[in-house]
Amino acid sequence: MLSTDLTEIVGLADIVHVMAEGRIVRTLTGSQITEETITGAAFQGVEESIQEESA
Repeated sequence: MLSTDLTEIVGLADIVHVMAEGRIVRTLTGSQITEETITGAAFQGVEESIQEESA
């Protein structure tokens, strides 16, 4: 399943691959799958990408 609806993802998924800037930045399973961890991983991936570009 591919979705941007966090409520749907949390309710249905057994495993989540969080993508940012076109790459997988974190894989979550089981109780790790929450709206907070998904959002945090996505923003962390974007921040890392920005830091790499400015280096």
